[in-house]
Amino acid sequence: MPKTLTKKEVKELMEIPCKSRGEHISLITEETKKRGGEEAVKDLEKKLNDLGIEIELDKVEALEWYPVGIRTVFLLLFKEKFNLTDKDIFNMGVKAVGASFIVKFLFKYFISRKVAFKNIPKYWVKHYTCGKLEPAEFSEKEGEESYYIMRLKDFKIHPILCTFLSGYFLQISKLLGGKKASIEETKCKFSGDPYHEFKVTWKD
Repeated sequence: MPKTLTKKEVKELMEIPCKSRGEHISLITEETKKRGGEEAVKDLEKKLNDLGIEIELDKVEALEWYPVGIRTVFLLLFKEKFNLTDKDIFNMGVKAVGASFIVKFLFKYFISRKVAFKNIPKYWVKHYTCGKLEPAEFSEKEGEESYYIMRLKDFKIHPILCTFLSGYFLQISKLLGGKKASIEETKCKFSGDPYHEFKVTWKD
């Protein structure tokens, strides 16, 4: 059973000077509704309020900026309520790609993995006001295993976002071709590394 959040932990998350789009909060709301209906949404909204986070989940605007702490606390409460695994959170990251207004708008410009890879920094800032997602290595060879490596710097929120982002990044890659793509977080700030590093591999 996931560990219950304390008010101290919530306070620390809410003090992180970073914002993310409202669509991330709305995704969790919709997933809550699917699993437990409106009653479950109201229950989690009350828990957020009780923890000092005043928010009306049905009034969240997809493209507005909200403290990343809200999204993180909400995701942790959601995981606890439905006793979810890391795999479930990973799959939420996968689903988030299809539900994102920003992805739908920008995806037409991503004509290939290589183009998308080069534009990673521009893409990241559409979602978050903190952190730097940088392209590190790219290797694509016909008939062989190809890969690219991204590094996420100055971003230390909570390990649950590492899991969520892994699913998100993998789905973006799959949409650009290569359904058998896989992802691994090869470095993590929560393991003492200087940054997060994600490696996506595929063979077309």
